[in-house]
Amino acid sequence: MKNNIHSIENNFPFIEISQIAKQESWRKEINRPIYHIHKWWAIRLGSVFRGILLGVLLDENQDVMDFYYKKNNFDKKIIFDPFMGSGTTLGEAVKLGAKAVGCDINPISTYIVNQAFVNISESELNKYFLIIEKNVKDKIQTFYLTHDPLTGELIPVLYYFWVKMIECPNSESVPLFSNYVFSKNAYPQKKPQAQIICPECWSIFQDRYDSIQAICPYCKKIFNPQIGQVNGKEICCSDGTKYKIKELVNTLNKPLDHKMYAMMALRKNGDKIYIKPGIFDIELYEKTKSELKSNYEALIPSLKIRSGHNTDQARGYNYRYWKDFFNARQLLCLCILLDSIIRIENTSIRNQFLCLFSSTLEFNN
Repeated sequence: MKNNIHSIENNFPFIEISQIAKQESWRKEINRPIYHIHKWWAIRLGSVFRGILLGVLLDENQDVMDFYYKKNNFDKKIIFDPFMGSGTTLGEAVKLGAKAVGCDINPISTYIVNQAFVNISESELNKYFLIIEKNVKDKIQTFYLTHDPLTGELIPVLYYFWVKMIECPNSESVPLFSNYVFSKNAYPQKKPQAQIICPECWSIFQDRYDSIQAICPYCKKIFNPQIGQVNGKEICCSDGTKYKIKELVNTLNKPLDHKMYAMMALRKNGDKIYIKPGIFDIELYEKTKSELKSNYEALIPSLKIRSGHNTDQARGYNYRYWKDFFNARQLLCLCILLDSIIRIENTSIRNQFLCLFSSTLEFNN
């Protein structure tokens, strides 16, 4: 290369690549799936690293954008990344036809990069996905059912709503609601109807998302849905006394209890409805706890949460074990799923599904 000056040092296309990167960054897990096979805290954009690599592989007289969308072959070049993380540099180097070598001090990096680049047939993955679905679907769905209040028939539950509870020094149990509007449209000005929970009888009804005076149609309580018993870091007990939430938490030796207060269920005609939990729903949750303890407790990791910059925040609220982040229903269904995955004899296939399983933990706790 002329004077060993690379394209990256001479008119690198920052603006053009930034525009491409903006598109990718919007939904990285869709646009760049290979690097999202597992959770990683610093996944870089493939579009940016393709540009950087072209910048160091081309000489100063070659325009990066002239090669950006072309099939390239840099088979005489070796790209080395000693801090490979999720493997973005390696993947983009291979796409450009170069050889790639990477390493990292974190063994998780080595594992997920190996999983990202392993050569596995998509049809094989789909085959095992169907096998797993057949093994777990019906069993998991039995723990996500409720009765339609109109017809009495069993219908699937899509979401359960829970609220943390804390006890005032006067033994009053207070739900940590900052307001009582618990579900509203993403564009409430266009669709103002929202779901509201009554602080007196815990019934659910509809009103405007911005209503400042609501009347519960069940117990007739009049209240302002915008004002709960939580204001910032404080709670206000019914006698008007205020306490710092963190100070009350510090008197406990366990995470705060939770209360199930609403469900979103799906009717057979496709309508979604919000329902107040009843005896059936409470008993079903108790059944999940019994099933978990009887058949799956051995699958639950007992690892403690170690002290760290971010983990200390959770530990400060008495989360001592990673399993504390999940409720019994979540643990049970995750265990059912994991049990099916670890029974896969093909190691490569099993590892792919373990990566997928691990990623689901981020969204199911």
